[in-house]
Amino acid sequence: MKLSQALMYTERIDWTTNPLFEAVLQKHTNVVHNTLATRGVRTKVYSQSGILYMESEAAEQVDPSAPEDVFLSTLETKHVPFIYSVWAHNDIYTSSELEDTVRLNGGIGVFSSNDDLPLAWVMHTHYGGVGVLQTRSDQLKKGYGSLVTKGITHVMGKMGICPHACIMDKNSKSLALFKSIGYKRVSDIQYISSGLSLD
Repeated sequence: MKLSQALMYTERIDWTTNPLFEAVLQKHTNVVHNTLATRGVRTKVYSQSGILYMESEAAEQVDPSAPEDVFLSTLETKHVPFIYSVWAHNDIYTSSELEDTVRLNGGIGVFSSNDDLPLAWVMHTHYGGVGVLQTRSDQLKKGYGSLVTKGITHVMGKMGICPHACIMDKNSKSLALFKSIGYKRVSDIQYISSGLSLD
């Protein structure tokens, strides 16, 4: 009831900007869709996803050892333009949001000594989880996605943070990767696009 009232009567949201509701628990999705429809705001499901989670104690035990030809290192804001240019979700997030994420929360990349750009990367996202995971198209099938995910999982565990990730249901490779590291699915969620002028 409170969620419905908040959505119905809020004046804080500018509906002309087509806001995205991130990681809405499945049990609340009907309330969001129905209330916004009553208000005259259109909605559509951007993605059906799940939250995968790991206790911090288990995360700290994840081994992020890298093979000899590569190393893990901290992402820097200079890496963001390239990362953003190839990111699948650059249609709903801005480059400055990724830059803020790297600057404020951090991220990890897999690097080689002869390449300034990361081979794979992942960030400690604005919502406190693990995200923006990607491997460069010319570096696939080398285990770098797993390596960088293990790296950030270990770091977050050492910080006492229980890492979690929001992963689209259709992304079977990412779901399998996280489960292989020890993450467990704990909830179904939706990302919901909204606004007065949705396509």
